[in-house]
Amino acid sequence: ELVCGDGQRIFEGRILELAGIKSVSVNIHTQKAQIRYRDNQVTAETIEAHLKDFGFTVGGVVGNAIARSRLPSCCFEKE
Repeated sequence: ELVCGDGQRIFEGRILELAGIKSVSVNIHTQKAQIRYRDNQVTAETIEAHLKDFGFTVGGVVGNAIARSRLPSCCFEKE
């Protein structure tokens, strides 16, 4: 879902809600994100679960369907 500016802003905002996040950098052209965090405050698994809760696909696993339906339509790659 990292294909548009809206998705990027939503993604970054949701990540920054978590305690222990140092920074997040999203590249919508490569559809990749770099997340720096304090591993004594938050785990990678917690971050992934948080993103899935908001409808994002992580590691090929589609997130929460209801939250996903609330994401802007531009967040999804055109097939």
